[in-house]
Amino acid sequence: MNFNIGTNFETHFLNNIIEMNNKYKNNKITEMYGSLKNCVSNIPTARPDFRIPDITVLQFKEYVKKCHENFLSFNYTANSPLTSDWFYKSQIYYKKSSDFLKDMEIDVLTLSHPLPIFSEYLSNQNFGIEISTILDVNNIDAIKYYCEHLDVKKICLSISKNRDFQFLEALAKTKYVNRIELLVNEFCNIKGIPCQNFYRKSCYELHSLGGNPDNFFGGFPMKWCSHLRREPVSWLKSNIIMPHDLHYYTEMGYQNFKISGRTLTTKFITNLAEVYLSEGKDCFNNNLLSLWGHVNKISANNVNTSNLEKIPDIFLSMERLKEIDFLKFFKEKRESCDNVLCEKCTYCHKIYRTLNR
Repeated sequence: MNFNIGTNFETHFLNNIIEMNNKYKNNKITEMYGSLKNCVSNIPTARPDFRIPDITVLQFKEYVKKCHENFLSFNYTANSPLTSDWFYKSQIYYKKSSDFLKDMEIDVLTLSHPLPIFSEYLSNQNFGIEISTILDVNNIDAIKYYCEHLDVKKICLSISKNRDFQFLEALAKTKYVNRIELLVNEFCNIKGIPCQNFYRKSCYELHSLGGNPDNFFGGFPMKWCSHLRREPVSWLKSNIIMPHDLHYYTEMGYQNFKISGRTLTTKFITNLAEVYLSEGKDCFNNNLLSLWGHVNKISANNVNTSNLEKIPDIFLSMERLKEIDFLKFFKEKRESCDNVLCEKCTYCHKIYRTLNR
């Protein structure tokens, strides 16, 4: 398996990844992703500047160089949704951005809106284009279009498809499967409802414009979505891919996986890398929630966190979830969760009661 992991640009973290790649023979971190602050690069991203490491252009370039020296490619996340920064700037702006990224010697550029994807300046460079999961690609014909007409290098699939095995098996039979990347630990799912339908798009739009450091509108969106995660079973309903379940995906033919967490600490994202590279054998914490840098753990530099919702302590044993083969149900039921009311299914509720006997 090939893993793409977010970096916080600390040298110690990069050294940890290099060591782990020497330790694990079959699974490797092959790519790192991240970005400069918008105020430094003038290229918008889906994270507000206060959550992005404060590094210079020269430090960034040196970090990319060290990645290359250790057989790691670098993926620049210019994954802002449509904002005035993208829409009202001219073709000259795209050329300047493209030249800047080329000078940084990046290998892949992640984008989340068709406008920059279609830009001739960004698509005709030495780096490949990846479609961000933020664009929510969830249709095989759309995948075909991106691959054949735009020649994108990778598509990070909509997280809503992580447990849709009927769709995944159909996609795996196409020639595009090798260009698909699955995001393993995004938590944008609330009480069984894909966050894409509620907060996700507006959340990224807000972040790309600087975030909500003063918690206006009741702390939208982070406080709103964290409140809906107070129900413990909501975490079982998320579309996370647990480390011990990776074999379900590799058996179908998927080889590329993405690990989120670039705004978190070196210790936290190093542990995430370890648990996924080992497929759960080197598990740093048996609690399912340890795989997320969820709301209580989010780096909050320059942010008033007093109004953020405190998520209660929740323990969901990954060891027990592995023993009962939690994911097998989704593989065998042959119907997407998108087509079934949670209250009619109740599978996750039954598993939660099993875990707490």
